[in-house]
Amino acid sequence: MKKTLLALLLSAALYAGANHTGVVEETMSSGGYTYMKVQEGKDSYWIAMTNRNIKKGDKISYRGQGLMKNFHSNKLNRTFETILFAEDIENSKPQAHMQKFKTNMNSDYQEKDT
Repeated sequence: MKKTLLALLLSAALYAGANHTGVVEETMSSGGYTYMKVQEGKDSYWIAMTNRNIKKGDKISYRGQGLMKNFHSNKLNRTFETILFAEDIENSKPQAHMQKFKTNMNSDYQEKDT
């Protein structure tokens, strides 16, 4: 029993600290957080992070910070059997403000020999 519990705790810790990439299957926001059900390979699970503009079908990358069992969101009045809290999300589509920045990187400045 102790070995099984230890194995479960170690696998949860490794999973939580790892980088992940998945496709968003479902999303909802409430109370300053975005909850996303993601498909990563054969696995499908919920992640949560601070509010993000993510839509169903988006491909995202993130780093797990902590895995919780039976997490209850009061704002959503919903209990998630298992949820991974995450950070460092990257959306495969460039965000509008970053796209504008990239296109404005060209300068009219011309270097002159002196």
